[in-house]
Amino acid sequence: MKQLTIISRISMFVLVMLCGFATSVTAQENDPNKSFRLVYVAQDSSMPLEHLLETLRDAYNHAMVEGPTIFYLANGNAPIVVKVNVKDDNRDDFEQKLLPSLQENVSRSVYGRVDKENIIKLLDEANFLDDTGELFHRANDLEFHVGENFFSMGNNEALIGALFFELNLSRYMGNGTFNINVFCPRSVDEGINVFGVLNPDGVNQKVFLRKY
Repeated sequence: MKQLTIISRISMFVLVMLCGFATSVTAQENDPNKSFRLVYVAQDSSMPLEHLLETLRDAYNHAMVEGPTIFYLANGNAPIVVKVNVKDDNRDDFEQKLLPSLQENVSRSVYGRVDKENIIKLLDEANFLDDTGELFHRANDLEFHVGENFFSMGNNEALIGALFFELNLSRYMGNGTFNINVFCPRSVDEGINVFGVLNPDGVNQKVFLRKY
């Protein structure tokens, strides 16, 4: 009987801890005063691996404090997605799946249109836009880490451009609530347009490549 009581207390403690974690995740996700971040990675052999790993670890540590973050590693039809402080939080996969996959240091298949559809669904689940179609969180960052192949295959237009225009994000440019950053190796041509051939309101002149 005493043993059963101890087991019951342990079970209750575990249940309380799980409920507390779930409540914390929901609170962060639904707190408009938190910042939201999407970190997209399209890995190829032109990218400096150690710098990329360090950058992602910093983003993960930041997510534990600042708010909802989604990591997305493009991988053909089987992307690796890690959610931190977002519905279906699977933060353990950051160390267990995402980082080990990156450390293989291989060029991965990138399907820009597939990734765009996946990301729109993920953003919807994370309350990126509210019920009126406005940004929900006080600060929002879309961050893309890509290699040379990403541009040569036209994925900048298929993913970044299409995502930007489909969600009508140009209205937030320069108002302090939205940022889009594209990081790439130094070998990428300076003259490449981030959004491809589409350029309404001169957005290609407002977003610049950030070189590793």
